[in-house]
Amino acid sequence: MPGLLAHFPDLPEALDNIQWSHEVHAAHQILTDGYQSAHLLLRREDGDAMRLRHHSQRITSNLVHLLEALEQEGLPIDWIVCCAHALAGLKVELESAAVGAEQDDTAHSEKKTYVTEVYTGCRGQPRKDINLVWLNEATKGNRRLNMKTLADLLGIH
Repeated sequence: MPGLLAHFPDLPEALDNIQWSHEVHAAHQILTDGYQSAHLLLRREDGDAMRLRHHSQRITSNLVHLLEALEQEGLPIDWIVCCAHALAGLKVELESAAVGAEQDDTAHSEKKTYVTEVYTGCRGQPRKDINLVWLNEATKGNRRLNMKTLADLLGIH
């Protein structure tokens, strides 16, 4: 995220002492809010892939069209290009974070396939049975994994 702008660019000063219309201000506010909410999501560590992709698609489906409409209203092309670069950079970061979140989700779901809980009917915690084929493969000498690392990977202690 080092290349991302912290805030969406402000509206430029209107030319010839003419103020921007209410529609231009409303569109700019929608762009700013969309940018800020996606930027905040990126700064959070727990963004899930679906939410990240939703914000990414919102940039393509809504915010870019608003920016195109603002171009038709006569806003300076330099400002439009600056905003387009900001939205494009944010979209790239969102997609990258979504891929990372999907990989994290896949890694977490794999834990559950190697450990099954067996309820014994007795008091206390259920017994956890580890897939022996996986365990034998994981504890081979060339893997160099200690027991703490294995327990962390499996979610047991």
